[in-house]
Amino acid sequence: KPSRMQRQVEATLVSLSMPVRAEVFTDEGYSIDVVVNFQGAEVGVEVDGPSHFFGRDPSGPTLLKRRQLRKLGGWKLCSVPYWEWDEVWSDAPRRQQYLLQLLRR
Repeated sequence: KPSRMQRQVEATLVSLSMPVRAEVFTDEGYSIDVVVNFQGAEVGVEVDGPSHFFGRDPSGPTLLKRRQLRKLGGWKLCSVPYWEWDEVWSDAPRRQQYLLQLLRR
């Protein structure tokens, strides 16, 4: 079941008129929170809450998932860490700007 933060990220991407798919299962056996078509390419957006980190460092399982998706699946991935989302979630234009900047990296 998607978290509230994940639903907020997905809704913000939709508000930017981007085609999105939620909870996409990959050939590598992982689920990507949201897949968006950005400038003609599919990008996986991982909405990472506190359980994905030790402090501000990604946990081992999170690093393994990212590495396997990038290397084996060829995925371009973006991570939305919970502390960054906490700074922008209450302001729709800031949310949109944040996600656009993330996707452009």
